Amino acid sequence: MCNSFIIEDVNERVKDTLLDELQGMGSDIEGNNPWKINLNRDGVVMTAAWQRGNDTLEVQVLEKNWYASCNRVEKAIRKTVDKLRDGIA
Repeated sequence: MCNSFIIEDVNERVKDTLLDELQGMGSDIEGNNPWKINLNRDGVVMTAAWQRGNDTLEVQVLEKNWYASCNRVEKAIRKTVDKLRDGIA
């Protein structure tokens, strides 16, 4: 549905914290790298794959409601990761 995008500087701690935060917000998470994540909000279902060697997270939105643009979803995910990264550093 949306093009995949890469988030850089996602170390293991940031990745683990992100997954914990998403679950705490009511998201359903299946798998173990890659993960299928249903946010249970705005119809957003996505996949995420973390690359340990270069600390990147590749995300692709598979489903979303019509009013949730790909750009809006990507910005929200990037903002969440930035906040987590700043809080952990």
